[in-house]
Amino acid sequence: MDKILVIAAADSHIKWCYTVSKKFSPNGSVEIFVPSDQGLDIDETILANMGVYEPFVSGGLSSLKNIYDLSEYQAIITILMPSLFGKLHNIVSNWLDVDKPDSRPAIMTGFPGISMKLANGLATRQGADIICLNSKKDLSYAKEFFSDLGLDGSVLESTNYPFAAEGERKEVKTKPNTGRHIVFTTQPHWPGKIEERLYVLGELVKAAKLYPSDKIIIKLRMPAGKKTIHPEKYHYESIFPKLRLKKPTNLEFVYGDMAKVLESTDLHITLASTAAVESIAMKIPTAIIGDFGIVEKYGVDHFVGSGLILKISDALSSGVSLPHAQWLNYNGLGEDDNFEAAFSKLRRVIEKQDQSASALPLNPVYYNSKNYAYDFSPSVMIDKKERLPKRPRLKVRIKNMLKELLPPIVYDGLGAALRKLRSSFS
Repeated sequence: MDKILVIAAADSHIKWCYTVSKKFSPNGSVEIFVPSDQGLDIDETILANMGVYEPFVSGGLSSLKNIYDLSEYQAIITILMPSLFGKLHNIVSNWLDVDKPDSRPAIMTGFPGISMKLANGLATRQGADIICLNSKKDLSYAKEFFSDLGLDGSVLESTNYPFAAEGERKEVKTKPNTGRHIVFTTQPHWPGKIEERLYVLGELVKAAKLYPSDKIIIKLRMPAGKKTIHPEKYHYESIFPKLRLKKPTNLEFVYGDMAKVLESTDLHITLASTAAVESIAMKIPTAIIGDFGIVEKYGVDHFVGSGLILKISDALSSGVSLPHAQWLNYNGLGEDDNFEAAFSKLRRVIEKQDQSASALPLNPVYYNSKNYAYDFSPSVMIDKKERLPKRPRLKVRIKNMLKELLPPIVYDGLGAALRKLRSSFS
């Protein structure tokens, strides 16, 4: 029986690694180690929101060897921030040099969602035995990128999105005001402006009033204030009062497992969330919000050619067509997109290790002091690059709190009065 160790620090990363592990070895033993180095909030509720209902062990990455005998595992499936992956590579490398075990686990990594910054992600994942790309488009870019840098492209493999459950087109209600379940999936970072978020909320409130028989569900990733890899500055549920509108009874905020929410969905609307991939794979009508234009940093450009980019009001009133077949095929949702080749490659590494009298050597990392003048050692990267943000000064915290609590006219009036008071003493 395969024994697999998942190593990931963020919710979406754990979801990807765990899902891939169970696909690779449905009857295998999967254990989850969550490095605490990034200071992210991870608990059973957060993992349940990701569809992961397994126990986990948490601790500093440096404690890994004290907790686990790595020689007992056939594979490590991991996604970590760049510095932590470098640190993991160093830990395994040091273990091989000092302890000289007879075997080591194969190392597989990948990308947890729609990839918008592939170059840095690819360079910092170099060192794994297999790097999974979510689509033919990503693989094409990755192969050219590795070739240009003189790296070994044999570690690259095209897969699909592991959490995208394939299914027949489900029966859905398509006509407005017929009891549809309409789900809007939020994203932590995008849209980035509070005005844009309030616009989206306003459109959903309009829809709830216009179609009272339909149910509008705003699917949130995390409750406000949670420390996650993608912190949310303007949490939708927190900013809703700024609309100064009564929340319609058929509009609600929901947390929980995305896949379970989608099971009863008739129309899925999102800006560019990876959840769109899940709903498209489940044959659920899916609309990508085009109200703000084709904004690259929002990820909307990923869906150009799909036929799914629509105004919110149009998606709600007119429905959504099927995505274009050519776009599906090139973006990880084609009929031939799967993990078979990646798993075959992983199995070959495991078998090669089984047939070897000693541990296989690790693939080298790309960023190292030999290649680059800057010190890319993990300690430097963690201390200087990924240090948790400092707590804001008391004055700033009070100001932000008042801005959240007070109506704008009161807050602005208070600010004007304080400025006038200060000027009278100067």
